[in-house]
Amino acid sequence: MMKQTLLALFLFLTSMAYSQTHKNKLEVALFGGYGYRTAKVADNVPNDFKNYVKELKSGYQFDISASYYVRKDWGLGVQYNVFKASNIANNIYIEYENGQRVTGRMNDDITISFIGPRASGRLFDKKEKNFLSMGIALGYLGYKNNSKVVTENIKITGASLGAAFDMGYNWQVARRFHLGAQASVVSGVLSKLTTETNGVKKTEKLEKDQKENLGRINFSAGARFML
Repeated sequence: MMKQTLLALFLFLTSMAYSQTHKNKLEVALFGGYGYRTAKVADNVPNDFKNYVKELKSGYQFDISASYYVRKDWGLGVQYNVFKASNIANNIYIEYENGQRVTGRMNDDITISFIGPRASGRLFDKKEKNFLSMGIALGYLGYKNNSKVVTENIKITGASLGAAFDMGYNWQVARRFHLGAQASVVSGVLSKLTTETNGVKKTEKLEKDQKENLGRINFSAGARFML
């Protein structure tokens, strides 16, 4: 459903971008690509699971922003970004206190989302066609991991103040339509997590050395529509 919605939005914005009846005040950007979480694997992760956790550091991400330019070179708006990563491991077992051992698989499905107000800037070339873009945003950073370990269904959630910064370059394809590439960073730290295991919730405040670092770098390609 998300893919169909983004495709419909892309086609609509493309048709608007080719129209000659709109002033160049509003910019809508759609970007997506590779994301990598920068935090190191915790020392308390067992050696058998370190590679599994490392693979969860990489995933795909997409970014949507809308900015209203009060001047040609700077504007204000809103930004939404989502990062997703998942992994599966087979032949995992749980051993209960009575000695019973149950074998199955382990899987994690992680989503990290950011939304917040944004300040945007752009620096055009001499022909005022291509431009360098940059933006900074502060807002809500949410974390969710839907996990299962053999028979245990575990949902882990948390939230924090987050920040995002991006910089890229954009090439004009049509009068109000640009293709671009950008690098960006998202940062934030969780100091509290809520764990729900088989329907039972528990909220835990994390110690300094246990806090969850959600820092990430992204490399993206996408399009900007000047409406």
